[in-house]
Amino acid sequence: MWNNAIMKNNLVIIVLFSALLAACSSKTETTTSSDATVSKFYFMADTLYPGLGEAVFVVDDRVDTGLIYPKDSLRYGTSLKSVRPRLVFSATPSSSTMMLGDTVVSLTGADTVDFTRQPIYVSVVAADGTTKKVYEIQVYVHQIDPNLYVWERLTPSICDAEPMEQKAILTDWGFYFFTNNGFENRVYTSPDARIWVPEATPTGLPDDCRVRSICYSDTLGLFFYADANGLYTSPDGLSWTAEPTSGYEPVTMLTVFNDEPWLVVRQAGETALHLATRTAEGILLMDHLLPRDTLPADFPTYGFAAVEYADKGCYPHVLIAGGFNSRGTMVASAYNIEVSQLPSADTLPCRYRLTDYSFMQQEKTPYAHRAYVWYNDQIESYGGVDEAMQIEDLIAFSADAGLSWDVADTAVSKRPEGYRLRYATSVLTDGEYLYLIGGQGMDGTCTDAYRARLNSILW
Repeated sequence: MWNNAIMKNNLVIIVLFSALLAACSSKTETTTSSDATVSKFYFMADTLYPGLGEAVFVVDDRVDTGLIYPKDSLRYGTSLKSVRPRLVFSATPSSSTMMLGDTVVSLTGADTVDFTRQPIYVSVVAADGTTKKVYEIQVYVHQIDPNLYVWERLTPSICDAEPMEQKAILTDWGFYFFTNNGFENRVYTSPDARIWVPEATPTGLPDDCRVRSICYSDTLGLFFYADANGLYTSPDGLSWTAEPTSGYEPVTMLTVFNDEPWLVVRQAGETALHLATRTAEGILLMDHLLPRDTLPADFPTYGFAAVEYADKGCYPHVLIAGGFNSRGTMVASAYNIEVSQLPSADTLPCRYRLTDYSFMQQEKTPYAHRAYVWYNDQIESYGGVDEAMQIEDLIAFSADAGLSWDVADTAVSKRPEGYRLRYATSVLTDGEYLYLIGGQGMDGTCTDAYRARLNSILW
């Protein structure tokens, strides 16, 4: 019995030992990767140069070579002198080195590389120690400042006379330049703001017309003007017709918004001001205007800036800011008009909403005669005068509907040689270019015309 047990144990030991010998005698095969492919390339972010971390690179693979390049040139002003490149591989390589001319850099992950020394190559050796792939890396930086406004003078003088008041308007056809010297109105036209032609003396307007109140509607194809004498319209800016006023006394044209001409009026014998529009039957008060039908005392009637703009939801608004109220006092008020989305108390739909922005805006001191324009998805302000009637030497941008302003860097928006400081200028845009035409300087009237374009407006 014991002999049988011993024999069985010996047999088990022999079998296990034989299996161990067999395992030791068999040859274990290991496979090493022959993949030397770069799957991704990027630069580490740098607080001084945000363009580095934003750059997106394309890896163009070939058989044993490759090309790495950015989808778009890096931001203007980005320095490539000392950057930290990162490579992501399809498989772990045995080595990767970067070659800058005669200099070889082993990429450890903490290296900084001077990418101004192009061409630059990356050599990747696969884990098998044999397969090799070389990539060329090309990096470009924008050489033109995208935020730079490039100005040019189109004409030194539209007319020989020095009018007391003037206004330029851009229509589908071209440019109109209205002037008044206190007793006569004149009109000049141009297809490009370079060459101007004097037109026949306009008829039907008051001789003392305050031409800066003239507005134009592309949709209606009409010019509008209003003052205490009445409301006037013209299809060509030359022949004007008095419109019925329905018993209201016009004060001034305000703007054209939502394909409707807006004007400020008062009812006969009253001092309270109202917003109104012109219809085929005459002047009609803006019904269902929230929150009030009567305008506040500081609402401007002359020398104000008016601009139509779009909010982030692409809904149209109009900003009315600065100027003088009906008593002739310079104000710092700002009012926003928008198509209302709220129902009125009598359940009828409210067409418009008037909001007082004055208490929310950054600026609290009175100003007047600024020119606002909607360009590059922001409101831009040009010229103007302060409470002491001194010209404001600044160009400012607002991305929040005029609540706050950033003064433009003079190096970015440098006005051309010979430009005179001015107020009550006309600033227009066709979407690509800005046109700055005429204005009033401390040393006389300006009748010149300039054009500017933001470098990145078409990018």
